[in-house]
Amino acid sequence: MTEATESPRLREVAFADLVTPDEINARESASSRKSIEELANAIHAKGLINPLVVRPGDGGKFEVADGRRRFKAMQLLIRSKRMNRKDVVPVIVRNEDDAEALETSLMANTYREDMHPVDHFSTFARLIERGRSEADIAATYCLDERTVKQRLALGKLAPEIRDAWRKDKIDAEAAQAFTIHPSHDVQLAAFESIKRQRCGYSRQTVRRELAGKKVPAGQVSAAMLENYVAAGGTITDSLFDDERFLDDGALLKTLKADERAQQISEARAWLAGHGWSWVAEAAELPDEWRWQWERIRVDHTLSSDELAAINALEDQAEACDSEAKADALQAKADRLLMQSEIDQFTPEMRARCGAVISVQSWNGRVDIAVGIVKPSTDGTADLETIIDAAGRQPEPGADEPADVEAGESEGASGDQDESEAGVLISTALLRDITAAQTDAARAVIANGSGHLALCVAVAALEAASYGSPAKLQITHEAAVPRSRGGNFASVLGTLTGMAHADVLEHFTNQVAESLNLEAFSNKAPRTASEALVAALDGAAYLREMRERFAVEDYFKRAQRDLIFDAIGEMEEAGVTGPIPETAIDWKKAALVEFAARHASACGWLPVELRHPDYALEVRERRLTGKDAAAEQSGEVAA
Repeated sequence: MTEATESPRLREVAFADLVTPDEINARESASSRKSIEELANAIHAKGLINPLVVRPGDGGKFEVADGRRRFKAMQLLIRSKRMNRKDVVPVIVRNEDDAEALETSLMANTYREDMHPVDHFSTFARLIERGRSEADIAATYCLDERTVKQRLALGKLAPEIRDAWRKDKIDAEAAQAFTIHPSHDVQLAAFESIKRQRCGYSRQTVRRELAGKKVPAGQVSAAMLENYVAAGGTITDSLFDDERFLDDGALLKTLKADERAQQISEARAWLAGHGWSWVAEAAELPDEWRWQWERIRVDHTLSSDELAAINALEDQAEACDSEAKADALQAKADRLLMQSEIDQFTPEMRARCGAVISVQSWNGRVDIAVGIVKPSTDGTADLETIIDAAGRQPEPGADEPADVEAGESEGASGDQDESEAGVLISTALLRDITAAQTDAARAVIANGSGHLALCVAVAALEAASYGSPAKLQITHEAAVPRSRGGNFASVLGTLTGMAHADVLEHFTNQVAESLNLEAFSNKAPRTASEALVAALDGAAYLREMRERFAVEDYFKRAQRDLIFDAIGEMEEAGVTGPIPETAIDWKKAALVEFAARHASACGWLPVELRHPDYALEVRERRLTGKDAAAEQSGEVAA
């Protein structure tokens, strides 16, 4: 048999004799460095499982038609001194012209069937059953221990749940949520309960079913968390995100009540010594005190000594290893700031004004608002005497807006100065971008089928809370006319006479207009809003969000650190190309122009606005560990 007609044959050639010409490779796009690194680790651990397909080239070289990613992975091994260019590589030699070699490359990349993740993770569990330790698996596949634990947890899910995942009845996020509880019986009970409810196996639904009324640890202050654990409370960790859940809600409630009582008692005693005419807890007052009662403000400028003392405490808090101690130091700094403000009130002013104490439920922080004027018995505020005592007119807009928390000092809700330590985005900027996010979410809901609007409405009714993004009440000037006008009875009569499809369309529009995802604090959790965004169609939401995101305005108002972080993300994704070393010395205007231009081109969004499906234009799927080994063995599509 001559060489021109001989059949493909297996042989070994030196890596140095391999080349990868573009003209015979079907895969034109470059793989990510991360993906290549993972594949290199797999090859180093188990060797090259699947030979390269090559054809004879010029000068004794062999041209790779199938296996370019494996070739690049071995290049990386050579650069890291884990392989030598003279090492031999198994290859299958095919005598083909350019067209035939290109067909071979295309077929090799087309007709491989992906291994389902269930099979990957179940294999990890079987390895443990056969005597491999977690450390062995981590070392073999170059994975960290957390990743190994994640895969083992998924591989050990109840067989019925694994089967549902394999049949696409649940997705990967729902499968991950089932790992919150290790018991197959508990997992199956939750699986059947969700099935009966017909609400779909979303990550949030599964987590709610398994975690129940448990409180996320992120909603509890560090000091309270320490007290909870010291009192015998247990915490359930989630393997797939940073969330943890407190298991004993009754214990937490008791500890919070005790802490709240102590905080309020201490704050009352401290304020009582400053001559205020009255001191009250916010819960003792009608809700309208925040926005209807008059509030007298004073010129408040920190002295150099006060500023130095506050900065010193905040620096200590930032450097503190213990979150509880850091919170205590920050509380001292807040108290000094409040004392400085109180000192600006004259004794006469204090004798006619009061102070309100608020304790934030999510982090236990004590907020104090001073200069509050109680309305007189006939409903009017006795303001004239107070103005005379102050010797000045109240500032424009002195009424405290409803969306500002009690105790927030002047300027706290405005754009913060770039020099403010640890803050990369001001509260005002946060409000602006989340207002745009609200508009994007409304558009997606309004243009949807109506099913998601129904889910949002039911969730809003079942779990109504202050932090819910859906209130089922339109409090702004809606873009869509509210119903058909008139009172409840007339509107109901009109709607009952309409076709179901028309009512559903109207309902969808009204639910969309009721949404409000605006954030008013950098510190407050946005769990509910994030859940709503995650439930939206990813492609539709990201399209609407990118159209509304004012990218140049955002970077103009952000700090340099944030801009560099954004540019770094885009550089890593290959959007910008290598960033010049001189960029660190660029003026902010140049940074803003550079970041805004590339962000607009690739669809970059800040973390507050992202959807789970968010990705930059050039970002590719990354395989890890077992996935990488399977790919280079021919079991997974490249």
